Amino acid sequence: MLETLLPRRSRHFHNQTRVHEINFCMLRQLLPSLHPSGTEVTHSINDASRLIIRIKECCKYTTVLTLIMRLEAASRLVSDMVFEIRVYHDLCVAEATHYQGQGRFQATYPRHNDRGYHEDEKHQANRLLQECLKYSLKHLPAK
Repeated sequence: MLETLLPRRSRHFHNQTRVHEINFCMLRQLLPSLHPSGTEVTHSINDASRLIIRIKECCKYTTVLTLIMRLEAASRLVSDMVFEIRVYHDLCVAEATHYQGQGRFQATYPRHNDRGYHEDEKHQANRLLQECLKYSLKHLPAK
């Protein structure tokens, strides 16, 4: 009832490309060179967490990665965060295409939808990826 009385505000959706560019830069710091398909790189972030990056597919212009953020101390209480990321080398962007088994996000969703997604679900998945990468880089032990 109250929703119909208030004017509908247009939502400002953030610049997705900028988020993808930042994700690409942070991924390149964690994975400086792309290895052949099937390679797995593990970073011990601190005593409590690990970052696992698996290269699923490597092509001329794109690479598909699986990124797993494992919280060792809370492994029984909190499930691993699992992202599938598509890296576009020519554009220098990295996009989260799947998260926790959900994937192929649309750019926007209607306010009320059958899947229960937020209007900006794709942006939120990419921002969460960015937060995981930022946390990993911040707490990565110095070499």
